[in-house]
Amino acid sequence: MNIHIHDQDLFALLMGATLVKMEVGSSLYGLKDAESDTDILCIYVPSINKVNSLLNLQHVLQYKDEENRIDYIFEDVFSFVRNCLSGDSSINFEALHTKALKDSPLSFLYDQRFAFYNYNIVKAYLGFSKRDRKFLDESLSDREQTKKMTHIFRSYLFGKQILERNFQLDATLLKSKKDSYLQMSFSEKINEADRVCMEIDDFRKNVLNKRLESGRIQKFMKVADQQVLDQSLNVFAKTDAYLQRQLEYMDLTMFYEVNENGVNY
Repeated sequence: MNIHIHDQDLFALLMGATLVKMEVGSSLYGLKDAESDTDILCIYVPSINKVNSLLNLQHVLQYKDEENRIDYIFEDVFSFVRNCLSGDSSINFEALHTKALKDSPLSFLYDQRFAFYNYNIVKAYLGFSKRDRKFLDESLSDREQTKKMTHIFRSYLFGKQILERNFQLDATLLKSKKDSYLQMSFSEKINEADRVCMEIDDFRKNVLNKRLESGRIQKFMKVADQQVLDQSLNVFAKTDAYLQRQLEYMDLTMFYEVNENGVNY
């Protein structure tokens, strides 16, 4: 979950520690419209006191630039890797496949992206589809209904692609689907969403789970790949690209408060 921050000094510190910035969400999918905000994922170097603390949170920091309608999402490099594997947030897994990551100091993660393909990720994408079906409601605007429908389709598509190891961010296909949903009545959208969800249930039971049972997909990551990834992270943590961006100290109060009280918006 996102911890919202408002301190401009902290925002500046995080930007200085950032290794790579990449547009995610609707911009990445080619679905951005006039009403869309811009979401920018910033992967940063955690401060020394955070690395050496008791904290092991998967939470990220979010700063809203209201004037320019930009949401900055800050995630330290180690949390980014953990979240890529857990399936808790789809934007992390998708970020592994971007040109921005490939051209950054974190290019080794792009090179190792196929090692991240696992059961947890596929199951999470299927769950995102089912979740968006629950929130598809007649009271929503046509734009929001179409957005939910596109999310339902996209999450299911990506889940299947990951299982078959042919994941691709196909903006043309997603835009075509969005346009077709815009032409549907609400009842047609409901029927299509229910059809997709029935297909998802069958896919999960008869394809995904059987792949896991037969050992044809990893639940987390192969042991050898975990070792390679850890080695890569350890080597990277000694490079100038890492050390020059690392702060010695950052106020961690907001993280301690989440440990005790959860996330408050």
